[in-house]
Amino acid sequence: MRLALVDGRWRQEPPDATASADRLTRLVDAWRNARAALVRPYTARREWDLKVRVRLRGASAARRFDVARRRYETVFGWAAGGVEYHLPRTAGERLLTLRPPARAGAQAAPP
Repeated sequence: MRLALVDGRWRQEPPDATASADRLTRLVDAWRNARAALVRPYTARREWDLKVRVRLRGASAARRFDVARRRYETVFGWAAGGVEYHLPRTAGERLLTLRPPARAGAQAAPP
């Protein structure tokens, strides 16, 4: 999935009819407001599950993150910066999925 700001609106590529503008905005806001519970030096030996690229406004190149999903945490490793950002599992999953918000009183589906 790729998100791009076009004419002041977030667009998903490839398009997904189930992804509302509100859901796209919530995903972008999750990235803007993300806070690591712990920051450690990058570990190349870690078993990474996937890779994510994020291009920030005004940046000449995208930042590449390795992602490790663990039982209680999600780790974003930035090799070029030499750091790992450790987030609680639910906070990390919010950065990786385009889910509708949970209804009041409903249990969240497992990732």
